[in-house]
Amino acid sequence: MSSAGRLTLTFIPCILPPSYQACYWLDNFGGTDYDIQNALDLAAVGAQASGAAGSTVKVKVGAKNNGPASGNTNRSGGEPLLHLEVRLPEGTELAAKPDNCSVDSENAAKVQCYSPDTLYNGESFLVELALKITKVTPNAAGLVSFGHSDRDPNHANDTADIVINPANGTGGGNPGGDNGNGGGSLPVTGVQVGLVAGAGAALLSGGIFFFAVARRRRVLLVTPKE
Repeated sequence: MSSAGRLTLTFIPCILPPSYQACYWLDNFGGTDYDIQNALDLAAVGAQASGAAGSTVKVKVGAKNNGPASGNTNRSGGEPLLHLEVRLPEGTELAAKPDNCSVDSENAAKVQCYSPDTLYNGESFLVELALKITKVTPNAAGLVSFGHSDRDPNHANDTADIVINPANGTGGGNPGGDNGNGGGSLPVTGVQVGLVAGAGAALLSGGIFFFAVARRRRVLLVTPKE
């Protein structure tokens, strides 16, 4: 049901002689187009990871369809819905990629990946890239982007960052290799060290106090009276 009313389909039999074959094809196949205002919102997905020089980290990047419509290009020949372009962060080089990605022949820091022809509402298209860190640079940034679609009016989220060794010390990537060091807990520093040290000192002083009290207690033996 639409705001214009109910859509009604009417069966019209084949009345085009002279051959059975002509009627067969006309009577059993058909196509139609509908002009419906139903936009989608494709958002680029970036990643973060941390690692030492010489290590390899893995990042998953791509795009998510925030809807409400689904994206599909199979009627236009089954072309990929998205041509994803990834610019590698400074101080990294590509160590591994999936088969649906290729390296730019003129720029090794640029990788192109191709999505399937369909991306439903709420579905994500992600590729996993293995990046070797050749030089540690805090906040080394790369970029994930894709071409604009006529059905996607929101272009504000068509790009996302890939950050290697973010300054806040947290990495969102999945580390790989022998020396990979992704996200995880940070060492206890600053105020937290003071709190832990203070608590330890209090416990230690308390132990000394109890020990001193125990040492100063005397054992008295009382001889029973007859």
